[in-house]
Amino acid sequence: MIETKSARPVWHPAGKVGGGEQPFTYPLEHPFVEPDWRRLPGYKDVTAAEWETALWQRRHTVKNLKELQAVFGPLLPQNLLDSMDRFVLDRSTNTRSRRQEAISKHRSSDASYSREAEYAEMLRQ
Repeated sequence: MIETKSARPVWHPAGKVGGGEQPFTYPLEHPFVEPDWRRLPGYKDVTAAEWETALWQRRHTVKNLKELQAVFGPLLPQNLLDSMDRFVLDRSTNTRSRRQEAISKHRSSDASYSREAEYAEMLRQ
C-alpha cells in the first residue's frame, strides 16, 4: 500500500483589518500623577526621598490591622476595622501585607468616591 501525504494548508492573509475606535487619546491630555501619600495621616510626614526607597518601604509595610489603622487614622471607620478583624479571625488562612503604594492608591479622601465601594475593595484585597 502506498501512503500519500496530504498537502499542507496554504495560509492566505486576510487583508487589511480596520482599526476599532480607541478608548483613549494618546498622548494623554493630562500627565499621570501618583496619588499623594501625604494625605493619609500615617504617612503625612514621609518625604519623597523616603517614599521612593525600597528599604523604607520594606520597613513600613502594613502587616496587620493595627498598622493599617495607624496609616489611615480617622479615615478608617471602626465598623470596617471590626469587620476586617472578624474576617481575619474567621476565614483568613494567611496574613496579608499591604505595600505603601497600594495603600496610597485608596481614594478615601476623594469626596466623589463612594466610601462603601472603597471599603468593599479593601475587604476584597
